[in-house]
Amino acid sequence: MPKGRTGRGGGQAGPGRVAGGSGSGGSAGGGAGQGDSSVIEDVLEVISQVAATADQDAAAANQLVTGPFEVEVPSRTRGRTDRLTVTFVSADEADVSSNSGRSYRTSVDRCNCPDYIYRRGACRHMEALNRAVGMRGRGSTGSHTPAGGVPAPEQTGMQNEEYSNLQELDAAEEQQRRERLARWEEYQRQHDDGTYLSRDENAFESLYELSRDGSNIEYEYENVLGGSENTFGIEIEFVGADINTVARDLHAAGLVSSPRRGGYHASRTPGMWAIERDGSVSDGDIGGEVISPVLRDTPETWRQLEKVCEIVKRNGGLVNMRCGGHVHVGADPLDESTWRWIRLARIAAGFEDVIYRMAAGGESQGRHRGEGGGFHYSAPAPRGVDRFFSNRRVSQSSLISEISPSRYFGLNLRNVGQGQKNTVEFRHFNGTLDPKQIQANVKIANAIVHAAENLRRNRDSTRERAQFIPGNPNRLGETVMSGDDEGHSQVRRFVDAIFNNSRDKAAALWLYATSRWQARYS
Repeated sequence: MPKGRTGRGGGQAGPGRVAGGSGSGGSAGGGAGQGDSSVIEDVLEVISQVAATADQDAAAANQLVTGPFEVEVPSRTRGRTDRLTVTFVSADEADVSSNSGRSYRTSVDRCNCPDYIYRRGACRHMEALNRAVGMRGRGSTGSHTPAGGVPAPEQTGMQNEEYSNLQELDAAEEQQRRERLARWEEYQRQHDDGTYLSRDENAFESLYELSRDGSNIEYEYENVLGGSENTFGIEIEFVGADINTVARDLHAAGLVSSPRRGGYHASRTPGMWAIERDGSVSDGDIGGEVISPVLRDTPETWRQLEKVCEIVKRNGGLVNMRCGGHVHVGADPLDESTWRWIRLARIAAGFEDVIYRMAAGGESQGRHRGEGGGFHYSAPAPRGVDRFFSNRRVSQSSLISEISPSRYFGLNLRNVGQGQKNTVEFRHFNGTLDPKQIQANVKIANAIVHAAENLRRNRDSTRERAQFIPGNPNRLGETVMSGDDEGHSQVRRFVDAIFNNSRDKAAALWLYATSRWQARYS
């Protein structure tokens, strides 16, 4: 009820109080007072007035959002002005469509377009919405002053200045990306040994025999990831050891910030490893997970990994079929290009059977932790991803959710665009406390991301390797059903696609040789 309205009883109603009649707040205490009917009539009258006012407001709002409004905004990536159509669905939310026919749901502070999802910054659709708000305001009142009291012409100037700054930032980022790519290509060129195992049977047999028991695979410290400047992270799950004892030793070694374990997904100190309980492996204080900070390919990174594994094992840490060894790879190289994400889907689904076989190699001795449990924590890619092999018109806004509907898929993209944790997560790998095996896993995961970024058939430097990206999916369990791949054709194409030198191919073949084809369900 509006404050200060005079009720029928002659008194004035204060906030939260009905005037007239007996009792406070409309209640008569033990029985019905004589003024109750007046009170009820009074309340009903006010409700009726409020409803009428709400109806008028809703009608006015509906009138404001009829649209559509056509606005012109600069395209940061195309270097031209685009005409966008804005159709409001509420006072501050609209569907924004471009000439290409794509439409995105946009509000004043977010958008579901790839530019916003990947960069988490203002996009041209949000700019179009802001301009349409101004047009809508002028159409309904004859003048427009945007929120914050900034007149429309001044706001336009501010927006243009902000757009100019974004253009400069984009140009700088693109220049950095090109320079990084040039360095990567030069490193790849210098270290390319020109051997394709898919085409040279003798070369494959020799390398397979050399690597199959792991004795010839060395743990490396320098230039491990083929010239990659990308970031990555590691999760190491273990059982058997007291987590607090492990935490004290890791702290004494200067690797974690506290001598006590942290809570699950607790805040972490930048640059430091973390140790915490994990529901899938912890039994009280026995077992847990060691999580790396953001890492790069440096000797110090690989020395730290080696030390972490040594400390966990020294305190009785083990791995079993409950343990995973997740690898995160920075998603920045994939950026917002649709084709890079499509290539990632094609590599992951086209070589899925090979990847799961490698994920169960080394210390796991060939059995994947997902067998018998439905691959609950590392599910194979959804069948819907198969359309990426034939459909060239894939909506950018649906790629991530289609590839990984939840985070419990072998390829988890739910972190993409999430600020500091903008990563592609590979959950396929079994747990291990062998640093050499973890290093091989990181090599594979990082190489897949770079292959998705760079393997284009219209680029001279990558054309030959791009031919090995599958044209059809090869799913987990399909090789089991069709019989063993005696010629090892799948793994030969896989390592030829993602690696260009025998050293890295040997590390992957070691994991492959020490495993077997996995059944999807046992």
